Amino acid sequence: MTRTNGSSSRWSKQRTSTTPAQLADVARLLAYRLDQDGKPPSEDERHRRRDLRIRRRDNGATQLTGELTALCAEALQSVLDSLGKPKPAEDGTADPRTGGQRMHDALQDALLLALRSEKLPDCGGVATTILFLMTPEQFQSGAGLVATGHGRHVAVPEALSLLGDSRVMPVVLGKTGEITAYGTTHRIFSENQRLAMIARDHGSSFPGCTEPPSRCQAHHVTDYSITRRTRVDDGTLLCGVHHREHPQRGWTCQMINGIPHWTPPRWIDPSQTPRRNQAMHLQEIMLPV
Repeated sequence: MTRTNGSSSRWSKQRTSTTPAQLADVARLLAYRLDQDGKPPSEDERHRRRDLRIRRRDNGATQLTGELTALCAEALQSVLDSLGKPKPAEDGTADPRTGGQRMHDALQDALLLALRSEKLPDCGGVATTILFLMTPEQFQSGAGLVATGHGRHVAVPEALSLLGDSRVMPVVLGKTGEITAYGTTHRIFSENQRLAMIARDHGSSFPGCTEPPSRCQAHHVTDYSITRRTRVDDGTLLCGVHHREHPQRGWTCQMINGIPHWTPPRWIDPSQTPRRNQAMHLQEIMLPV
């Protein structure tokens, strides 16, 4: 009969609840403790091996490969941890995105934040800008795929959803390739307009969302191709996730008394009662009348 002491018994219990990833972390920690005087990583070696490659696939998607320095990896992880958190619905429904999809969306939102900051260096003599090349028919119908300045193809609704933000510009081409229209500051929400929406919305206007204004995109409540106007009484702030996914999730927005209200799909609220994002206005609610 084999005797076991208290510590081995505790380890036995822990083993039954340890995941492979946790076991790998323990193994790395033990290896470090056994050889703390081992050869430290060389900063010159890390610097020499840094690499990032962008490979476009035949289907239009892009694959990223590379090796990041410790500092670059830490900066990236910090950004992804901040922007890639799950976003459950107001009723508690879990975020339908996988962990990998959340990381992808976080990286996209971070890049769009950098573009909106207008602090990036010039590129070819002009401010760094995303260009969308579309036909008049695509602009009117909101259907099909449009080419970007780098030759990638993006769905028209996704391209049009970004037109309220600076540094994103459409160029409408005629049948022979002539420029028939192009983006102007009238389509892009100005700094003063964004400040006015910040004062009203306090951040993302989507119900239950608590993203601050600095992480929000400007959204045309009624599509610009219909109204041909960019005004605060028909605009609102949205985080990147809800800006992209509210149509797929079945939510629609409307202005009621100058305030953005969101109507949920029938499976969430059979009465489809428009609602305001109260999470950003708790202080107003609690103020005495």
